[in-house]
Amino acid sequence: VYNKDFVETFTVLNLDLKLVKSIIFNPKTDELITGGVGGVKFWKYRMNQKSNNKVIAMSNYELFLRADYPHMGGNWVTKVELDVSTQQVFCCSVQALFCYDTQGQLLLEIPNPHKCSPTACIYSSYIKSILTCSTDCEIKAWSTKGIITHKFTGHTRAVTNLLLHPETTSIFISSSKDGSIRFWSLDTYNQLLR
Repeated sequence: VYNKDFVETFTVLNLDLKLVKSIIFNPKTDELITGGVGGVKFWKYRMNQKSNNKVIAMSNYELFLRADYPHMGGNWVTKVELDVSTQQVFCCSVQALFCYDTQGQLLLEIPNPHKCSPTACIYSSYIKSILTCSTDCEIKAWSTKGIITHKFTGHTRAVTNLLLHPETTSIFISSSKDGSIRFWSLDTYNQLLR
């Protein structure tokens, strides 16, 4: 963990901690959520009770493991996303997509959402759907019941990430190994910009 001056203030030294593939911050609970080998972990900040003589901002805080959910997302979580408003955690694993609440309760599982492994997912509150992408070049929209509602096509290589537009809720953005960044409409389900 680094402070605002990019000085390391804390390191988790845990031999049981395996490869971390994804990390996100939950601003509602002030937690870090990590995904990787061994499922999903929730980390909380707390003041270190030990005497600390360092004069470094935030050096008197540490991370502690609030919850360890090895079942979340299977045993290999490649991407973790959080919908802050609903406090739902979305996990891409090698061959499935999972949705959980922040207490580890499974809400939805979509086995094999793509022909290849999913690379990213986001939740759009605008259309109340989950968007997924994959190395199969497709982006898919799913209902909250796990039913596919639309396929977005246009990328010619693996789609690497998805992002909701920060100001216009009816638009999302995709990136791909084909070298393009594309803007998509959630109103017309068409590509807007390339």
